[in-house]
Amino acid sequence: RSSGRTGKVAAATLAAAALRPTTAPRSLRCDSHRCSRSTHKAAPAVAALGCDGDGGGGNGMGGHEDVGEVAAAGRGGSAGAAAFDGEVVAEEADTPARPEDYCIVGNLRLVRPYYFDFKCFVKQRWSGMNLVELFAQEFPMLTREYYVRAHAAGRLRVEGKPGLDLGTPLSTSMCVRHLIHRHEPPVLAGPVEVLELTDELVAVLKPACMPVHTVGQYRKNTVLGVLQATHPEL
Repeated sequence: RSSGRTGKVAAATLAAAALRPTTAPRSLRCDSHRCSRSTHKAAPAVAALGCDGDGGGGNGMGGHEDVGEVAAAGRGGSAGAAAFDGEVVAEEADTPARPEDYCIVGNLRLVRPYYFDFKCFVKQRWSGMNLVELFAQEFPMLTREYYVRAHAAGRLRVEGKPGLDLGTPLSTSMCVRHLIHRHEPPVLAGPVEVLELTDELVAVLKPACMPVHTVGQYRKNTVLGVLQATHPEL
């Protein structure tokens, strides 16, 4: 997503002057690593986005709990999406953001929760570890017990090796995947306005709290994500 003109956004991003608070109300925020039903009951605007209340934003490959029971009805496939067990259509890193992925509630831009299939190649320092050892050490925001359950459910897996025994040592030739239900934190709802466009540069005006590119829990709620949805020609 960072190729071409859009990839030059970071070089000339102009922060918007924001008189409103840049911190979202707690009632509208998913917890960093898990998302409780009580949080969503206190925030009907978020619940209306289609979240069942289980799971959370997740940071990196760590993800969150209780994905497998949720159906993906009504979320048709798109470019870059992956079918999972013939049931869930999960997005991947190259799945483009679309206008319908967003919802404006008051002064906040929210992203509809979606399935996402993280992908990571085994690094040299991980070689010899098994899946649970790897995730428990590198992504400790969730418990070892969760990763055992995720593996048993088929959400945590090695690409091309279905049913791989949990104790099998990993090697650098392997690709690890983790299916999660992703909830991105809200940002201010102001538009990403293109101010100037040249062959080498795209200058934009953005809400002050919106990240420029994918980072942490943010993927679609970024300058590049919004531009991809609203200005696909870039």
